[in-house]
Amino acid sequence: MNTESELSGKSGLPLVRLSLIYPFLENLDAQKVDPDAILREYGLSREAIASTDVFVPAITVYKVIQAMSKAAQDPFLAVHVGESLDLSAWPVFTESVKHASSFGDFFFRFAAEAMQQASSVQMRLDTDGKHATFCAHRVFEPTIVPAQADAFYVGLFTTIFRNCTGDNWNPREVLVRLSDPGAVPSGYYDLTVSRGDRRGPSIQFPQKWLLLPVDIKGFNKPSNMDIDYKSPPRSLTDAIRSALKPHLHRADLTAEHAAEICGYEKRALGRKLKSAGTTITKEIATLKAEQAMRLLKETSLSIAEVGNAVGFSDPAIFSRAFKKWASESPRQFRKRYRMPS
Repeated sequence: MNTESELSGKSGLPLVRLSLIYPFLENLDAQKVDPDAILREYGLSREAIASTDVFVPAITVYKVIQAMSKAAQDPFLAVHVGESLDLSAWPVFTESVKHASSFGDFFFRFAAEAMQQASSVQMRLDTDGKHATFCAHRVFEPTIVPAQADAFYVGLFTTIFRNCTGDNWNPREVLVRLSDPGAVPSGYYDLTVSRGDRRGPSIQFPQKWLLLPVDIKGFNKPSNMDIDYKSPPRSLTDAIRSALKPHLHRADLTAEHAAEICGYEKRALGRKLKSAGTTITKEIATLKAEQAMRLLKETSLSIAEVGNAVGFSDPAIFSRAFKKWASESPRQFRKRYRMPS
C-alpha cells in the first residue's frame, strides 16, 4: 500500500478513464473468453466500461488487464491490443496528429490530449542532443508490477512509430524500457527491449526523428468524431467519489475496503481526507445516499432493490439508514418527489 507521502498529483488519487480498457473487453469477447467474472471481482461492469465518464484507480485497471491476460492464456495480450488499436477512431491520436507539423509536435500534442484520459500518468518527451525519449511517467509507484499496462504502451507506440516515421523507421535505433520485458514477445519487431521500473514505460529513438513530418498514410483517414470528454476529477474528494461509485452495491464497502480500492492505507487516506474536512465513512454514506435518492426519484425499482443497489440486503436496515440520511423513509421520499406539482 502507498503511504501518505506517496499520495501524488493534485487529486492524490491516480485515476484512469475506464473506457480505455474497452479494446481488452472486445479482444476477450472475440476469443470467446468471458471477462464478466473478472469485472465483477473489481466492482466493474460492461455498462461502466461503455461510459466515457467513469474513472477508476489506475491500480484497478492494472489488475483487471493482468487478470484478463491470464484468463485469455495470452502473456502478450496487452501488446496485441495496443498494436491493433484503431487509432483513426481514437480522439487522443486523431486530435494530436491532424494538427501536428512534425513528429515532435505530435508528441507534445499527444501528451496534452492524454491528460484528459488519466491523472495517473504524465507523458514526457526528453532529449539529450542525440536521442529523444518519450515516456508515460506514472505519478505514483504501483504496488504490483504493471506488466500488461506497460506492454500496452509498447504495442501502441511501436505501431505509431512504424507508421508515422514512414521510410525512416529503423527498429535497431529504438530502445524500449518497461517493468517486465517478458510481457513483450521475444524479438518484437527487432526492437531492443530492456527492464525498467514501475514508474512507466519509455521508448528511446534518434532525436532527428522529431523533425520528420508526420506520415499518416499507414492509418485510416482520421475521423471527425467530436467526443466531449470530461476530464479526470482533480480534487481528492471528487477523485475518491469517482473511484468508489462502481462499488456502492457491495455490502462490504467499509472504510478499510474503500481505502484498498483506492490503493492506499486507511490511515494515510484518512489523514488526507481529514485535512479536506471529511472522512472515508462520510464519503461512502454521502455516495450511497445520493445514489439511493436518485434511484427512488428516477426509477421504479422496489425499496428492497434500491437498498440492494447501495449495499443493503435487509430492507429494514436500509430504511433506517435512509431515514438518517434524508430525515424520512424511502417510501415517504419517493411519494414526495413523485407528487404532482
